[in-house]
Amino acid sequence: MELSQYVESVQEQVARATALADDRAQEVAQQLGSSLDSALRLALIQALSDAAAELSTQTGDRIEVRMSGGDPEFVVSAGEATDQDPEAEEEAYDPEEPQARISLRLPQPLKKRIDELAATEGVSVNTWLTRSAMRGVRRANRPGRGPWGPGFGPGGPGGPGGPGGPGFGRGPGFGPGPGFGPGHRGRGGRGRRRGGPDGDDLR
Repeated sequence: MELSQYVESVQEQVARATALADDRAQEVAQQLGSSLDSALRLALIQALSDAAAELSTQTGDRIEVRMSGGDPEFVVSAGEATDQDPEAEEEAYDPEEPQARISLRLPQPLKKRIDELAATEGVSVNTWLTRSAMRGVRRANRPGRGPWGPGFGPGGPGGPGGPGGPGFGRGPGFGPGPGFGPGHRGRGGRGRRRGGPDGDDLR
């Protein structure tokens, strides 16, 4: 996707806004438009990456943004049909079996996103997490497939060999902040007591 046309459009709008101003104001506007080039490109790439992640969630396919010659391009990988049938996954486990209880600590942005997805599907957070765990177990049991699928690890788009950039590749995580980056264990790390203001005790 060619980004230059979008960057130039913003620069033209800045120039038009000062077209009737004095020469000094027009000179400042021209310098400002030039300095915005890199910032605008980064913002557009981040927006495209966020859109790709949202579409991946909604469609079940894996949609990535990769850089090619300085411009982003979309790469779509078809999702697996078995991941789209949560009711069938639940049938693999007897609901009468004893239930295990765990305490799960999550980064707040991730917890918020899980809440939104669970609400969209009309299920509880516990049910949503259980279904996600079942999908992971099924993937791990398939021959020739790692427990996390092809999306993570040294060669995957979410690992060190990813497309690059702070939002979707070699950077520290899934966004501008360090929330989900390598080595991150949350504020408490391991070994803190169960529960607390920034953790969720799943029942």
